[in-house]
Amino acid sequence: MNPIFSTERVNTGRQLEFDLVKAVTIVLMIWTHTYESLSTGFEPSLSAINTYVRGSIAGAAAFMFCMGTGLAYTTHNSSGESFQRGIKIITTGFILKLFQEIVPALLSSLIFNLPDNLVYLVYGLSVDILQFAGLSFLFIGCLKKLKVEKTGILLISIALSILGTLLEGISTGCYPVDQILGFIWGTPTDSYFPFFNWFIFVAAGQWFADKYQFLQGKKRFHAISLLVGTLLCAAYIYVSFNVEQNIFKGLTSKIFLGHRPVFDAIVCLPINVGLISLFYFIGLVIPKKLVPAIIHPSKHINQYYCISWVLIQPIYYLCPGFERLSSDSQVILFWICILTATVLAVTIYSKYLKERMESFFGKHRIFWSALVWGLCIASFILAVCLFDEYPNLMNNYEI
Repeated sequence: MNPIFSTERVNTGRQLEFDLVKAVTIVLMIWTHTYESLSTGFEPSLSAINTYVRGSIAGAAAFMFCMGTGLAYTTHNSSGESFQRGIKIITTGFILKLFQEIVPALLSSLIFNLPDNLVYLVYGLSVDILQFAGLSFLFIGCLKKLKVEKTGILLISIALSILGTLLEGISTGCYPVDQILGFIWGTPTDSYFPFFNWFIFVAAGQWFADKYQFLQGKKRFHAISLLVGTLLCAAYIYVSFNVEQNIFKGLTSKIFLGHRPVFDAIVCLPINVGLISLFYFIGLVIPKKLVPAIIHPSKHINQYYCISWVLIQPIYYLCPGFERLSSDSQVILFWICILTATVLAVTIYSKYLKERMESFFGKHRIFWSALVWGLCIASFILAVCLFDEYPNLMNNYEI
């Protein structure tokens, strides 16, 4: 029997299983954003899907793990290119905040005379997945500059995950300072994806993909991985919901969606590998003609993420009479509408607008980036000056 791993790289180029996981993950993330943002908080049968997605069995952790695999396969892997990509993604995250929260909050306060909506300007500096991704690229750029190998990066990420868990909830007593620190660990602010807690997924994905390139016995490896991942996933779900313990919190606490503890992170890593194995076998039976359409979200993942949020979140600001969805069928219908509109918008943007916009804004990139950062920081400062309490992850967005 041939060994599973080769001494030479045999899996180079795009790997369909990685693309499929990213595509399905972004579709499920649009689902959970629709459910959590627009529903009444009811507990329908489909709430289980939302729990497992946001609990990172098939959500943000898989998204970030696959982002890490991309780092191992990219040809643009110098430290300088990592720095540039990091700044670009952070800026994209702030652009999203402008159109997702800041502009709608300003418009609603002016058009509908709702001055209290100005409190949502505090989200100008909230921490979301794009800001985290950008910080990850910056950090990896630094480590590459120091010539740290992928195994070393993985060990550093484990240490950071432990540190993030120990620092959980520590506050300086000053909300603006806590919000800045929320980029690093989970503070009592709107800090969904702090760097210390989540970098382990990116580092593990990069390490895994580096070894994956030497994998020659794919079917054997994925059969074993799928079995192990399935059993571990079942055990994780059972222990989380049926055993009194204070170790695994990702499925039972909304706060730990963002403030991912080290034990949840470690158990989710082999589950994510098992998820990749599942889609490896699915990829074997997908007709080749359908592959480009199926992996379309994977190739345009940032656009899917940003456009879907811009379609979802401003509804509250610009439709003050909107009633929250209160049934399975309503959530499903709304999700399908959001997903369809997102696909159309991304297709139009990538085909007709992307090159023109990149050409226009690329000529003065530093100016436009500084403007975006400045507007987000200014909106945050304005909210802090006007209000004393702020809706965030820690208070369930109620003040």
